[in-house]
Amino acid sequence: MAALLISRLAAEQGGQTFEAQSSLRAALQDLRLQLELHGHQAAVHQVEFSPDQNYLATASADGTVRLWAVNSHTIQTDNLQPLKILSWADSSPDAAATSEIRQTETPNLTTVAFSPDSKQVMAIAQDSPHVKIWSTESGTLSLQIEAAQAVTQVSFSPDGKWIATASIDQSISIWQAKTGQLQIRLTQPGTINSLQFSADGKRLLTSGANTVHLWQLTATSPTAPLTAKLIKSLQHPNVVNSASFSPKGRWIATACDDGKVRLWEINTGQLRHTLTQNAPVDRASNIQSGSNSSLQTINPIDPVMEVLFSPDEQLLATTDTQHQTWLWEVGSGRLRARLAGQGSATQTEQDEGIGAIAFSPDSRQIITTSRGQVNQEASYSVYLWNAQTGHQTGVLRGNHAAITTAQFSPNGAYLVTANQEGTVRLVVSDGGWRVAHTSNPSWVSAVDSLC
Repeated sequence: MAALLISRLAAEQGGQTFEAQSSLRAALQDLRLQLELHGHQAAVHQVEFSPDQNYLATASADGTVRLWAVNSHTIQTDNLQPLKILSWADSSPDAAATSEIRQTETPNLTTVAFSPDSKQVMAIAQDSPHVKIWSTESGTLSLQIEAAQAVTQVSFSPDGKWIATASIDQSISIWQAKTGQLQIRLTQPGTINSLQFSADGKRLLTSGANTVHLWQLTATSPTAPLTAKLIKSLQHPNVVNSASFSPKGRWIATACDDGKVRLWEINTGQLRHTLTQNAPVDRASNIQSGSNSSLQTINPIDPVMEVLFSPDEQLLATTDTQHQTWLWEVGSGRLRARLAGQGSATQTEQDEGIGAIAFSPDSRQIITTSRGQVNQEASYSVYLWNAQTGHQTGVLRGNHAAITTAQFSPNGAYLVTANQEGTVRLVVSDGGWRVAHTSNPSWVSAVDSLC
């Protein structure tokens, strides 16, 4: 405690002495916390906090969704057990009336999402046409939706009334969340790579092939059927891998195979900024010219896979197939920083989309993941950055399996990561990022990020 007081006094007086920094580091050794959630028998593909922050859901290739209670009391538990284990094998109340095919292999759960009121949690599985919805209170399967073909994307509307799905047959369907009744079926050329409701629930954004569609959703009364009208079609020169609304509904960001990110104004559909991600210099390739012996140096352009707005809508994070992350200013389109973690993605990791980026709720911090090598073995790390300066402020090492997902809790108190071995790690913030020191992972934090 004395060490912490010394460091705090130095900070208040503007001091950056070696003694103050050493005192703070010593204090953090005592304050570090970490919790590992065990139980999944295969890769965890997604983690999700409930809006009311009472639950953490983890979806795994072992065919289960696990619900955990994460709070100031449970994080002190050495061996925290899940509140509920939701199995894909669960039957819905009307299972006899459906054409569900018996699973012969363990289903690979790829996506999990909570309803806005946190009373329900839904999941989809690879190559399955079903969407399964459970009660978070009872853990029972309350509804099962069956699409015509395998579902690849799913989302609740902000008011919880509708569920949107995308399938491999290039269709987008909107269902009543209460009954599972199909309301609308739309089509779009190509694989549907992303699907998102606007914050007010009045629009739906879908990306497929080289086109992004913006749909207007209308219901004239609470009991009237929902209708959809295509109001804008945003054309691209290559495949669009992701499209996203900004939190306040002013912008649409799109990620394209041509290595560019485009910012569109929603109300007008006008393209405002084109952001080009050039590969770093150390990945430049020397190639032989076809007609002479001169060497030309080129920088490869990697497809952009993901776009993510900061909660305050001031910044846009973009990442490519090599897990390189760029941080842009939304208003000006200016590049603020390239967040260059060590290492790059393998071809398998590129194909499987392994990697994660996430902003903290206050937009001040962002996390990225990357791959490196330790003693000729792959090692995966989570990096913490100051989003305002682009400076690295921490790194969580020690993952020997690829990190598949990472997320902050809605109140910013927790950061959770998961990997291909099924390990879920929880990092706890207590006025600053203080992470557990265990025999496996360790978090090294910069002093100035914690004062």
